[in-house]
Amino acid sequence: GTEAEDDEVLAGNLGKIRNYLELLDTYSLHHFLIWKGKTLDTTPEFESYQRKYQPGWPGIRAVIDRLEQILSRYAVPLAIVDGGAVASLASCALDSLATNDVVACIENIDQVRPLLAMPGQAKPEGTKRQKRRWGAVKIQAMARMVIAKHKYLTAIRWRRAATKIQCQARRMAALLIVQAKLAVQRSKDSEVWDGLADVLKANWARAKANAKSNAKVLAMSKAGPGPDLGMEGVEMDMAQLSTVGAGRLEVHLPSLSIDEELRLGLPHYPTDQNLSILGRLCGLVDRNIAHMVVVVPRELPQDVSEYWIKLLELAGVEDAAARLTLLVPERGGDYPTHLPLASLLLYSPIAMRRLTHICGRYKCAYVVPAVCGWQEKLLAVRINTPLLAPAPAAAQLYMSHSGAKRTFDAARVNVAIGAHDIYDQEDLIIALTKLIASNLDIDDWLLKTDGDFNGECAACLHCSKLKSVQDLRNERAELVHLHDGDKSIWHSPDVQLLARAKLLKDLQDNLATSLSLGGSDLLPDWLSFLRRFLRTGGVVEAEPPAACLLGRAAAHLLVEPDGEVQVQSTQTLLVDDHRRCVGALYPQTLVPDAALRSAAESIGNELYNRGAIGYSTITFVCFRDALTGAKRVWAEELELFLTPSAAAHATFLSLVMPGKPMGIFATTGSGSAFDAAASTSAGGMTSATDGDSSMQTSVSNSSLGPSIGTGPPGTMTATAATGLTSALTKGPGGEPARGYATLTRLYHPKLTTQQLGSFFKLCRLQGVSFDLRSKTGTVFNVVDSLSSGLVAVVTVAAGAEQALAKITKIVEFFSRHIGTRTAAGEFQKQQAGGVNFDGMDEFMGLGATLKRGQRSMTAARGVPMPTPGKSVVDSGAGGAGTPGGSNGGVKFKEGPRRREAGRKRTGG
Repeated sequence: GTEAEDDEVLAGNLGKIRNYLELLDTYSLHHFLIWKGKTLDTTPEFESYQRKYQPGWPGIRAVIDRLEQILSRYAVPLAIVDGGAVASLASCALDSLATNDVVACIENIDQVRPLLAMPGQAKPEGTKRQKRRWGAVKIQAMARMVIAKHKYLTAIRWRRAATKIQCQARRMAALLIVQAKLAVQRSKDSEVWDGLADVLKANWARAKANAKSNAKVLAMSKAGPGPDLGMEGVEMDMAQLSTVGAGRLEVHLPSLSIDEELRLGLPHYPTDQNLSILGRLCGLVDRNIAHMVVVVPRELPQDVSEYWIKLLELAGVEDAAARLTLLVPERGGDYPTHLPLASLLLYSPIAMRRLTHICGRYKCAYVVPAVCGWQEKLLAVRINTPLLAPAPAAAQLYMSHSGAKRTFDAARVNVAIGAHDIYDQEDLIIALTKLIASNLDIDDWLLKTDGDFNGECAACLHCSKLKSVQDLRNERAELVHLHDGDKSIWHSPDVQLLARAKLLKDLQDNLATSLSLGGSDLLPDWLSFLRRFLRTGGVVEAEPPAACLLGRAAAHLLVEPDGEVQVQSTQTLLVDDHRRCVGALYPQTLVPDAALRSAAESIGNELYNRGAIGYSTITFVCFRDALTGAKRVWAEELELFLTPSAAAHATFLSLVMPGKPMGIFATTGSGSAFDAAASTSAGGMTSATDGDSSMQTSVSNSSLGPSIGTGPPGTMTATAATGLTSALTKGPGGEPARGYATLTRLYHPKLTTQQLGSFFKLCRLQGVSFDLRSKTGTVFNVVDSLSSGLVAVVTVAAGAEQALAKITKIVEFFSRHIGTRTAAGEFQKQQAGGVNFDGMDEFMGLGATLKRGQRSMTAARGVPMPTPGKSVVDSGAGGAGTPGGSNGGVKFKEGPRRREAGRKRTGG
């Protein structure tokens, strides 16, 4: 009975056990244990896991065996394995399973991972011999890896070094090749340049001969047939008139190729290049010019070009529109506005091809540039047309203040007391010390940088701000009194050494505060001025005392390729508070005109000897000697290009002498006939001595008129000179000879709002016009559209004073009808610390400039002489007023950037 009961109980429990196993298979996590590398396969959980995954058990078994090997190798005591993760891995390709994938099936991986990562934990398998072999292989593999890594890194380092060496070698080879090619190209360009110079010289002589033939034919046509010439001969010569000289082409390139820093500092640089265009266009009055090409920076409005053509027609130019070509570089708008016009033309292939084609049609063609740089030289070579200008290197050298002084000295023309070729701050202070100690009566000393343009980089040292100067003046007075009025005692070496010691200390401490800069935004403070001064070099010049100063005059030259020098005009310059030229007056009456022309001719001859041809302008400082009252001049600046004031003279001649040739070949002597007549009528200054023997120059030596009679060029017979003077002291219509005043740049910011037509209508309503009958009035040089706010003005009247009064009224006209700065604007400027916030400062300063010009003319006519002894400005080194001869000279040692430095002192 007992066994039967047990069987019944077992039968009842079997159902419960079966249900438990089914529940275990369904809800178990199927985690099993691997103990010391062996799977515990007798546990209920493992048996349940095996039952559930029986279909895929072979793959699962392979993964479990892999786990056992890994855990046994690294001596992991216990690992809990996730059966579900193992089953998932079993469905993948077993050969592609990584160790990390297999290890990821371990549930207690946080405890197992440190054992797997412990170095030396893994134990080799196999026999002892196998284990040793395995260890040796491992050591050898590690050693080979280190050796291979070292070799690899060495090879990489060598490869990089070889690559760098090869790159440098190839770079140097390419550089040498490029330099060789450039040298060959420069040599070819130099040969072409020299050949063009020879061609220009030959063509120039031929063109002058053609101009003389034209003049002869015209004279015979007006005089009628002579006794030896029938009507057939006259008709034949008139028929040849269209061919004689018809092959001459002028290309005008008003490009200012100056230093980039200066170009960036000029606020109206693109428009400034157009300031001389109208005067250049007036060259078409010369019938010997068959065609003229003028390069302009941008496309001009139609009304501006029509205005230019209308002025040329009024000047008597025949077929002005057909004989004139305005060339615009098509790529000008793609480059920065501070690039020179010559560069824009070089970078414009269409314009270059067109210009080359035009130049190739004429046997006699040349380019008349402005400031000549490397761009102009390259352009001349590319279009195979010579430049009527010096080589860029010569232009840069002789236009610098130091180079100009050396040129003036070689021409034996007087220059201001001073020093030049200064490249060091110590040299600058020493030069100032010596100069001030020797010349205590000079109040202002000008510091100018080489490479300057129109006085933009200049400064003035005011000795009145130096306490030591006043003390030295008092000491000098006491010393002279003790020596019974002997002024030479001040120039004794011992006295000069003591004076220089006192000045040196004062200058070192107070030089920056005693200077006034040129007013340009380019150099706003002393440090910026000093950096440029030391970089480019500079000069120190004496400014005549205000009581003696008459003003500044200019002589405009043309140094022809054959060596002939034409003094085309002389002018009185209008300068602003910072001595920058803003205009000119004609005729020049500050000093005897003949002396100015004689000095200019000497400089022109020296320029030709140095290879500098073309247009040039020489600026002179005019003053009265404090001791004798005689008028004297110092050569101050040299500009080797056609300046706007020189171009204004051509505009004036075309207005008062319409249709009359006044171009390069208009006369065979130096200067124009009208210029000589106006100089003679301006107070008889042509042969005046004014009490100064150094200013005496005869008419026959001044080359003021054409060669008439049998004398050599530049001279004239007495009868011819008398007839020429009497004929030209009056204008073409019998009226008195004319004078003019010009403002080469009149900038007004409110002019940008005006249209050209409405502006001229306003001028007519206010009576601002030019009378074609009396040859007087006002002409505006519209350099561009009025949107630039910049124009130039020429007023013509019976004399220079009347013309100056007219141009003063023009400035008043602009103030009333265009606009001026209001009281509120003045207050805003004061609040802004004097900053030119509205751009009106330039226009507001014109009134003071014109008044200064009026005072100069009044002083030149005769003012009470300064008290003798108040100035040491004299007529020669070692002369009256500079006891001691060469005392006060300044010399510097020659250095790598310094050429023949030294102070040059001569008289006026």
